[in-house]
Amino acid sequence: EEWRALRVAPTAALLLVATASPSGPMGAMKEMAAASHSLNESLKQVEPVSLLGAAFGTGMTGTEIEGIRAEGRSNEALLAMIKQGYETVGRRNPSEAGAYRQMILDGAKKLAEAATDGGFLGFGAKLVSDREAAALQQIEGALS
Repeated sequence: EEWRALRVAPTAALLLVATASPSGPMGAMKEMAAASHSLNESLKQVEPVSLLGAAFGTGMTGTEIEGIRAEGRSNEALLAMIKQGYETVGRRNPSEAGAYRQMILDGAKKLAEAATDGGFLGFGAKLVSDREAAALQQIEGALS
C-alpha cells in the first residue's frame, strides 16, 4: 500500500491540474509531454538505488493509471493521494522527501504552463489559468 501511494502521487497531481482547465486534444498532448519531461529530468538527479530511483525507474502500469482514475474522481481524493505519497516518503526516507515534493510540484507546474488558456490566435491568452493556479496551490498545501 505504501509503495503504491508514493508511485501514484505524482500522477494524481498531474491529473488534478489537467482536469482543472481542460485544454483540448492538442493542449493535452503538450501538457502531458511537458509533465513527462519534467518528471524524467527530476529522476535523472536521484540515485538509481534510492527510494525514488527504485519507485520510478519504470513507468506507471496501466493498472496503476486506471486505479488513479477510478479512485481520483474528486479533487479531494486526488489531494489525499498526493498527501499520502508525500507522507510515505517522509516516513520511509526523509532525506528524499524534498526531492519528491519538488518532483511533484515541477511536473504539475510544467503541465499547467504547457498550453495557454483563452485568448484569440495567441493574443490575450494566459499561460496558467486561474483554475490551474488554484490546483497548484492545493497541491502545495497537500505537500506541506
